[in-house]
Amino acid sequence: MGDTALFEKLRASFPNYVRIEYEDVGKYTAICVNTNRSYMTFVVGPFGPYLVVSAKKPEHPCAEADASFAQTMLLDAGLRLGQSKAEAAAALKINSVFDATQIAFEETDPLYKRPVYHKQAISMKFNSDHLTLILIEDYREGNMDE
Repeated sequence: MGDTALFEKLRASFPNYVRIEYEDVGKYTAICVNTNRSYMTFVVGPFGPYLVVSAKKPEHPCAEADASFAQTMLLDAGLRLGQSKAEAAAALKINSVFDATQIAFEETDPLYKRPVYHKQAISMKFNSDHLTLILIEDYREGNMDE
């Protein structure tokens, strides 16, 4: 997720679906893609990129793509909306998952002029034992150029 090249490719493919929003912390650019099985929203913001995969239709318009697009974008992680908790746990090779589960890797990245908090995570939400939301994020806190 840390590479924004994919986002730029999507921006070029779906220019009419690019949304730009400004918040107190900076600019967020998003693109939503409907695969007829899920809604995938790709976002690049001041703290890094993230991907939201949801069964629920967002309020903003989405570009249309076929179902194979979703598998390609999830890098064949084995997760699919509609999976049971047991299927998701098996795909991620973990013992179990709960209604709301997050698997995260956190570190203080010393590669910048000052230490920068870095988190990579996958979050999942289930409703009635069915996976309804996947969030993949690559978050870096603060200005890395300072």
